[in-house]
Amino acid sequence: MKWLLGVTAALAVAVLGLGWQLKGAWEDAASSRNEAFAALQAAGEQRQQAELLLHRMGQLDAALGRLADRTEVNDRKLDAALVQINEIQKTEGDSDESMACLDVLVPVQLDGVLR
Repeated sequence: MKWLLGVTAALAVAVLGLGWQLKGAWEDAASSRNEAFAALQAAGEQRQQAELLLHRMGQLDAALGRLADRTEVNDRKLDAALVQINEIQKTEGDSDESMACLDVLVPVQLDGVLR
């Protein structure tokens, strides 16, 4: 009978030891799950930020393309205007002073008012 009591006590100690190890393993698994969930959330946030950055880069690329197109159009208009200015000929009623003013720089504000 004593040996049965000894075996039962040994089994109880073994079960308690295994239970303690199982509890530790369970806590480690829960901690790992929490870390994995936090990493998954961080990865999702980084993915959203990357998508937003790609969208903004696309918008910037489009804006730069429009700017380049407008600059090209403005350059062509300026070239055409300069050709017209250089081709101005003296006509009846023009004085020498009016023709000499073609080489005079005009302030930007005055130019804006005259246009």
